[in-house]
Parts: sequence; structure tokens; C-alpha cells
Amino acid sequence: MREFTNSFYLNEHLFFGHLGELLIITAFVSALFAFFLGLNYYLSKEKNETQLAQTKVFYWIHLASVLGIFFLLIFLFKGQYFEYHYIWRHSSRELPWYYILSAMWEGQKGSFILWIMWQAILGFFLVKKTSEIKIGALSILMFIQVLLLTMILGVDIFGKLIGMNPFILLRDEMSIPILSNPNYLTLIKDGNGLNILLQNYWMVIHPPILFLGFASASIPFSFALASLLKRDYTSWTKEVNSWTLFSVAALGCGILMGGRWAYEALSFGGFWAWDPVENASLVPWLFLVAGLHTLLIYKATGHSLKASYILLVLGFGSVLYSTFLTRSGILGDSSVHSFTDLGMTGQLLVFLALLLVPVFLLLAFNWSRIPDIKEEEHTKSREFWMFLGVLFIVVSAIQVTFTTSIPVWNKLFDLKEKLAPPINANEHYNSIQIWFTTLVCSLMAVSLWLQYKATKGIKQMRILGLILLICLVITGIHLYLCDILPFQEYVLEVKKYKLTVKFISTYLLLFLSSLTMIAWSIYYVFSQLKNSSKLYWGGSIAHIGFGLLVLGALISQYQKQAISINKAGVDLGKEFSVEEQSSNTLLMRNKREAMGKYWVTYMGKSEVFKGEKYQVLFQSKNNPGDSFVIYPEAKIIKEGENNRLNPEPGIVHFWNKDIFSHVSSVPDDSESTGKASIKKVKIKDTFYSGDRFVVFDKVVSSGNNSKQHIEVKAILRLCDLDGNQEPLEVFYKLSLMSRSMENPIALSKDSKLKMKLVNIVPDSGEFHFSVEDSASINDWIILKVLEFPYIQILWLGCILMTIGALMSMMYRRKFKK
Repeated sequence: MREFTNSFYLNEHLFFGHLGELLIITAFVSALFAFFLGLNYYLSKEKNETQLAQTKVFYWIHLASVLGIFFLLIFLFKGQYFEYHYIWRHSSRELPWYYILSAMWEGQKGSFILWIMWQAILGFFLVKKTSEIKIGALSILMFIQVLLLTMILGVDIFGKLIGMNPFILLRDEMSIPILSNPNYLTLIKDGNGLNILLQNYWMVIHPPILFLGFASASIPFSFALASLLKRDYTSWTKEVNSWTLFSVAALGCGILMGGRWAYEALSFGGFWAWDPVENASLVPWLFLVAGLHTLLIYKATGHSLKASYILLVLGFGSVLYSTFLTRSGILGDSSVHSFTDLGMTGQLLVFLALLLVPVFLLLAFNWSRIPDIKEEEHTKSREFWMFLGVLFIVVSAIQVTFTTSIPVWNKLFDLKEKLAPPINANEHYNSIQIWFTTLVCSLMAVSLWLQYKATKGIKQMRILGLILLICLVITGIHLYLCDILPFQEYVLEVKKYKLTVKFISTYLLLFLSSLTMIAWSIYYVFSQLKNSSKLYWGGSIAHIGFGLLVLGALISQYQKQAISINKAGVDLGKEFSVEEQSSNTLLMRNKREAMGKYWVTYMGKSEVFKGEKYQVLFQSKNNPGDSFVIYPEAKIIKEGENNRLNPEPGIVHFWNKDIFSHVSSVPDDSESTGKASIKKVKIKDTFYSGDRFVVFDKVVSSGNNSKQHIEVKAILRLCDLDGNQEPLEVFYKLSLMSRSMENPIALSKDSKLKMKLVNIVPDSGEFHFSVEDSASINDWIILKVLEFPYIQILWLGCILMTIGALMSMMYRRKFKK
């Protein structure tokens, strides 16, 4: 294989970069030709089969080029070619091989390539068995590919850089002295590495599925736009139904995988935090689900075709908007997921406008021509209640979008008084979305038993009433056993007046509606057993899955509880809030502590990749033989002179609960010097030494100050977990003339702890103590343990919802044939 080399720089492999750039240009040009040829063939009255063949040829060239870009980048990551900036920026020599894929799509360039690859692959199913509307959709898909490829072109046009080239060289991207050395590659010992939060197996599989969902949302959009261009308003609906189901399944599965990653890799104690980027992926799914149901209404009754157009366009439109939110840098620090601004804000806005403005103009122009039934839906019909549910889903999506977009509103309208994002995002969104979810679950339960156009009567009404009664009894028993009040108080403020109103608790309403929806859907499946095709049950199974997801989320989140109660009242330090002080426990190595129903013992630690794994033994108080071990991990991340702890939870799964734990603090061994360690603390701080903790109460003058010297006295308390305390005074004398100091060693009563004050930093208020403790090894952890009851219901619901959507997709495809 011939290599392009630079005569000045040594050992660079430039051939791969040239090949990558050639593949990008080829993919871009071939997509452009496929778009023009395909669109011309689709819109022309007299079909030119040669033009159709050329469209297919250019598509195949495009697909081959895109796959070439993808696998070439993987090859460069695997080979650790650090002369390329993107490889150096996101990889390192110590990175395990199975995280190469995570490294590839960690950055903007790699994630764009992943998106482009999925759309190119999905195009295969439009080319495989062609029809006019499929070729129309393919041409629109190729136009989207053209716009996406501009994001990685890296071409300078009139002084404006279009896109970010993933194959740019390190020396062309960065200006540091080492890169002027001809042999700089031998001086680069390692790459920058992968974000430590992404070093999790879920990040290998979650992004590809999520981006498959994003890419698949472009297919219904392409069908809708193609039909508007040709003014063929009906034939596209025969194709788009199964595609919408696939998109709902793929995007939903990707979102749920993200929730599982957050649950297993992050320490906030949950699976959904209403983070802006999480919201940006949820909203497209909501619009697609709403569009799917209006398509079903149209197929059965002829109603809601206009609504289907709007919702499917908004499905992919919100994907584009979420791309702008996450990649423009406008979210700033409001999201832990968003990318930094790489100067592409203007290009992203153009991308958004070129796709959405034409389609909305076409919708407006064709609005009166789109078939619609003037007669109102009957209130006893299935489509009436389905459409009502669609409206609630849409309003839910709008509310999430509005709040998530607060940084956009502040920048767009240049408000003097900036809108502030909710302080407690969980409380804000949950208090609103719980009403929409309750209403949607209720409508899902009812509409399943109604008939399209009109319902003359429900034969199973008595059985459904009995099931509802059983659900009411189960709800009552659940509330009683869990000590949950059936009513809650709402305070209404009007000017100076306050009105307290009691109303049925939202917990009760959502529990009952989701449980009833599950039960009625299960009964519906049994009532349809005579149907020859099992795939027909897909919709009901998806509904059951959604109900289980809601029920599991409600129970596990509302009733989760911390069992790591700080019963000894140990002051864990200023970095712990009042709530965290009470819900975290200090565990000394090999010392057993009571925790809920368990005796808990910290057994020790072992090294793992870039961190440590802690072994914690849980033993039942009632049956000591009933025990399990949990392994939380922690990685220490250096940030300048300070270290930041990045905990990774340890979880043990039971059939009826999860025990979830993470370390909140560990000893900092990096400050150790011989047997003594340096503790940098401020007044009122707490630090740990051996099997005790030390509280730094205050600093006072010793009373022996003069013009020649200053003498101060640090007052500390030595505490153990049994509640015993011992005062300790540490002196520090500074000569103002010679700048010398005297810092005698202070001893504990047992003479096992030696401490002296070695430095005072007035600017930061820090005091540096040298501490040596021979009482025991300095091995402890502060642990938080949560119990999530019945969270397995949620994960079962996720699986069933995805399976049900895929079954429905297969049924629709079979039915269409």
C-alpha cells in the first residue's frame, strides 16, 4: 500500500487522512447526485428508467463511501494513530479495546458519522424494492445526508470553515512547541483519553441504538415531504406506518438504554434526571408516538391525515432541534451531556432552516388539498379518545421543550431579567408530567375497548368493571401497606389570600390508571387469542409495557429510601449538605455497622482500570447466613491541584428490589508523605485519620503575641464512631523578623496520633496539618445506600414496550403485503 508522507515530519501516516477526505467528498457528491436524479425521476410524469438506475448506482457509491469513513475511523482508533487530532483527543494507549467504539462517538465528529452511517444503511430498504414513493423518500433522505455530510467536510469557503474534518492532523489543529519537532510522534507518549463517565459497557451500545432512532425518524419525514412535493397525499401512508413503528421502537430503546446507563454508571440515584439532553431525545419520541396513533386513526377512519403530517414532521424536526441544542453550546453548564461550542452554531441553524422551512411552507400551500373528513368524530368512537390522548402527548412534549429551551429564550429575546431553569428539575417536570401520564394511561385503557367510527356496546363491560374494582382494591391495599395518604393538600395563592384544597393524591391517580390500563390490556390480549396472527397482539403488548414502565417508575422512585442512615451523627464535612449528612455512613475497614435490616462491613479494596473497587459485605440481621457483597467503584480525577471523586455505583438485584450503593468520599492517598499525610482544611471542616475523624473547630490567639512573633492555637476534636471525643490543641508560632516558624507536635492521649500545623494560607483560609496516626490503617469509605423497591417492573416494561412495537411493525408489513 502506497503512503503519502511529508518530507519534514517523520513517521506520519498521511495516506489514511487523504483516503478519509476522499471518502467524505465521494459520499457528499454521490448523495447530491442521488438526490437530484431521484427527485427528478419521482416528479417527472414520464419515467426514465435509466435515471432510476443512475440514482441507485449513486446510492450504492454513497453507502460504500460512508461505510468506508466509519470503518477507517475505527481502524485509526485501533491503531492509535495519534498524528490525527480526533484520535489523540478521544483515545489513549491504556484504553481497553472494547472502549474504542465509545471513544469514536464521544466527540461531535464521530457521532455525526454514526448518524450518517445509519441513514445510509436505512436507505438500502428504500432501494431494495423500489416504488415511486420510495424513490421520492430516498431522494429526500439523500438531501438530508448532503446536509449532514457538510458537518464533517472541513472545507474553507470564502474564509468560512464548513464542518469539522475528522481526519485533520494534530499539528494542523493545535499550536504547541512540541509539534514543530519533525519527530514529534515519538515525543507524544499517549493520547488525551476517553471521558471517564463514558468508560462503561452501556456507552458501547446505547449511542448506536439512540442514533439509529434519530436516523429512522428521517424516513417518515422523507415520505411526508416527498408526498407533499408530488401532491400525492395518500399512497405514502401505506409505507410510513411500519417505518414509524420501527422509529418508535429504536428511539425508545435507545432512550431506555440511556436510562439504564445512568442508573448503573452515575451516582444521582435514578434512571432519569430530566437533563436537557435527555429531554431533547424524549420529545422526538413523543411526537413520533403521537404521529403513529394519528396514522392508525387515518387508516381506520380517514380522519387525522393533516395531524399525521404535522406530527411526523415535528418528530424529525425535534431531532434536528435537539441536535442544535446539544451541539451549539447554548445549553452551557445546564446539561452534563451537551457538547462544547465548536463554532458551528450558524451552520446548525442553516441545517435546521433548510429542512424545516420548506416542509412547513409546503404544508401551508397544500393544506386545503390534503384529504380530510369534515364530519366530527363520534364521542363513543375509538378515534375520538385516541386523538384526545394524542393531544395530551403533544402538550406534554411542548411543555418539556419550552422549559428545556430556557437558555434559547434568554439568548433569542435578550431578556433583561433572564428566565431561570427550574432549581429542582425532577420536582418541576414530575409535578406537571404526572397529570399528562395519568390522563394518557386512562385513555389508553378505555380506547382499546372502543370501536372505530362508533361503539354500539361493549360486551365485556361487566368483566371490565370487575377488573376495575379489583384494581381499586389493590390500590387501596398498596396505599395502606406503604403508608401513603390518598389525599394531598394544594395551596392556592391569589394576591394576599391563601386557599388550602384537599384533592386525591397524584400518586393514587397514576397508580390506579396505570394498573387498570395494564389489567385491561392483558384481558384484551386474551380476548384476541383466536386471532390467527400473534403479531396482532403487538399494540396491546406495547401498551402493557408502557403501563409497567410507568408503574415501576412510580413505585421505585416514590418509595426509594436511604438505608445508610448516619445514626452516630458523624460530621462528614462541609462538602456534604444537611440531607447528605443524614443519608451517608462512615465505614471503617473491618468494622461492622448497622444499616437498616443489615449488618454492613467494609472489607477492603482492589485496583481496577483508573480507579478502585470497594468490597462491602451485607449480612441479614435476622439470618447472618443470608449475605451478599456489593462492589461500588470510584475513580479519582485530577483537576489542576485538586482531585475529584467520580463514583460508579454498585448494585445488587433481587426480584423485588435493588440495593444501590456508591461511595461519597474515600481517603486521599495522593497527599501522603512517608507515614505522615498532609490535610488541607478550613475551619469547621472534618477529615479522617485512622479509625477516627477530626473536626477543626476554630483558631484562637495563644495570648503570647508580640512585635517579633505571632502565635496561634488550632482547636480540634478527635472523635470516634462510639461517640467519644477528645480535645486537641495544635500551636503555631511565626517569627516576623526571620520568617521562621515553630510548630511543635501535638499528641493524642493514647500517643498514637501526632499532628502539627505546617502552613497557613491567608488568601484561601486553608490550614495544612501534618498528621500521622498509628492507631490503624487509614482505610475507610463514606457510603450511601439506597433501596429501590420493585424497580424490575420498570425494566420489564421497557422490554415489553420495545417488543410490542417491533411486533406491530412486523404485523403492519405483513398486512401491507
